[in-house]
Amino acid sequence: MQRVSTGGEWVPVGKPTDFKPRTPKKCTLSDGTVIYVTREAAFAYSAVAAQCAHKLLCEWSPPQQQYRCPKGCAFGHDGKVASPATKQPLSSYPVAVKQGQVVVQLKKKG
Repeated sequence: MQRVSTGGEWVPVGKPTDFKPRTPKKCTLSDGTVIYVTREAAFAYSAVAAQCAHKLLCEWSPPQQQYRCPKGCAFGHDGKVASPATKQPLSSYPVAVKQGQVVVQLKKKG
């Protein structure tokens, strides 16, 4: 999975109780980036960008358990490519729990 540049600030996206197990939640970061954050286990989280290589916002499809791009691309729960319409996975973001908040590290500017 492609990772965005690290080194940016950590921003809160919610409390641990705000996230249901294995159910992606759409969040907008302070820099305007839209991501999906998923609680994988009790204190393990993942985050992927909602924007695909087409520069379009993908939506989570619960019945298909995939992120779906308006151009027909599909991505698995982990952001990996699930359809042949693209070769580039969704970018991932570092996630942690700090001081009772789920936080995501922004892409480093510059």
